[in-house]
Amino acid sequence: MAKQNEGSKGDPLIIGVRPATQDTNLSRKKPKTRKALKDEAFSPNDDTPRPKDKPPGKDGLPPIELYYEPVRKKQREVRYTPFLLIRSAAGDIGSRPLPSGTVFWHSPDVWVRSSHGINQPVADEPNQMFCRVSNRGRMDAGWVHIRYWWANPSLAITEASANLVGTADTYLPAGQSRVVECPTPWVPVIENDGHECILAEAWCPSLDPLLAPLDPVIDRHAGQKNLHVMQVAGGEQLKFTVEVANIAPTTQPVLIHARWIGGKEALAAVTAGNIGLTNRELTAAANAVPVRLHLADEGIIQLMPQTTYARRLLALQTAGIGWNCRSTGGTEVEATLRGGEIRRLTIAAEVPQDFRTGSIFGYELTQRQGDFVTGGYTLYVLVVD
Repeated sequence: MAKQNEGSKGDPLIIGVRPATQDTNLSRKKPKTRKALKDEAFSPNDDTPRPKDKPPGKDGLPPIELYYEPVRKKQREVRYTPFLLIRSAAGDIGSRPLPSGTVFWHSPDVWVRSSHGINQPVADEPNQMFCRVSNRGRMDAGWVHIRYWWANPSLAITEASANLVGTADTYLPAGQSRVVECPTPWVPVIENDGHECILAEAWCPSLDPLLAPLDPVIDRHAGQKNLHVMQVAGGEQLKFTVEVANIAPTTQPVLIHARWIGGKEALAAVTAGNIGLTNRELTAAANAVPVRLHLADEGIIQLMPQTTYARRLLALQTAGIGWNCRSTGGTEVEATLRGGEIRRLTIAAEVPQDFRTGSIFGYELTQRQGDFVTGGYTLYVLVVD
């Protein structure tokens, strides 16, 4: 029986057995049976000399001794490639797919700059879009192709609902990150008052290709930011509209959940560098502000890529459900939408009169179809004079 061991020089060895005698009748090409060896051991014509310190065994067979033979392992070819990443959140290392329920629409690597500051797009004027791409691989990315997109505020963004802004190319050495500006200015439409979603994709066509376009859940090459900061005076009503879409090709129930964001969570979020409210004096809202959700009864039908829904179902089997997928509390609305149907969802709330200037709070909207989250949108409200 063979057994693997380590030799003195680090080479793997095989321990085997061989007869101690030098019997020339033992042919390598045609080994004799155990019975034949036993018969020869008791044969009176056996003139093979036997070592005095190695007597025959109990069955009369020639004694055995160990021998070592190095085994040459086949060297596996090592192939290095780039590993491009647009993070979905701080601390993202590129593991995909993401568990269902993970907030993937707060990418810190995609942002816009306007005359009002960072991540505060202004309608009807040029805005600059930026994307930070990281190469976590061990090979330089000689050609990194980047695409910049915008979409209407939506809880489920696909290729069908996104609009291309521009493209860029860059070189990215291994182990480095680079911020690349879109060479084409983005002019948000007045219809939504600049409240848009921005996305970016970055991949190396030859060595690190794009796998799932505009889907950060499946592909680390895509990043998405669905976030907006509204300014509302105390005592006034806030109203915001987003789209709800059924990304499945068949009729499906869709659940929308609105979670209150207040206290330290909202304050820490809006003062982060990727939102752009660091130059203001802010305080957390003292009390929760109830929110009302109204979903339109009818919508439009848009042709959706069926691969998006199929990929999400497969990801649910692979990555499972995240810890925050099933939120508790808040406000919910549910409806059954036809395949590819898009409806308008209105978020409304009354800002208390006693909220002082600089108070901040928000709502996190998520859309679910079955056990997986299709997308979300985060709305922060800043109380002004």
